[in-house]
Amino acid sequence: MGFTLKAALAGLPPDAVVVTAEILPAVVAWNRNPAFHLASAALADARVTIVMRDVFDVIAASAGHYDSIILDVDNGPAALTSEGNARLYSERGLRMARAALRPAGRVAFWSAAPNAPFERLLASAGFVVRVHRCRSHPKAGPWHTLFVCEG
Repeated sequence: MGFTLKAALAGLPPDAVVVTAEILPAVVAWNRNPAFHLASAALADARVTIVMRDVFDVIAASAGHYDSIILDVDNGPAALTSEGNARLYSERGLRMARAALRPAGRVAFWSAAPNAPFERLLASAGFVVRVHRCRSHPKAGPWHTLFVCEG
């Protein structure tokens, strides 16, 4: 939620459907609070549907369903705050994400840092991978890594 959702909505047409999966109700409640300007307007956007489930389970139940999947989970494939999220970055999780995409679909993984082993794992799961380094703001802020993958 937050920056990722706002950025996705800014680039999508008015008839888009955005599914945001979140396992923790407290995170949704915090982001819906209008006192915190990070995501409240984005979550109120008519294009957004919140699904209160683990994103792994949402993807697993969605074969051929999505044009794109954007995963902004923990701090990326190596800096996990929840060990359960490691399965998203496993070979099984990557193949599942690939299966959830429609033809010509893409999946993007946000990471706090580059990760060459993860990039190789993405390729072995059948993705064509492009790695982008970018800042959180146009000319400032820490560097982030985006793995953008075509199935």
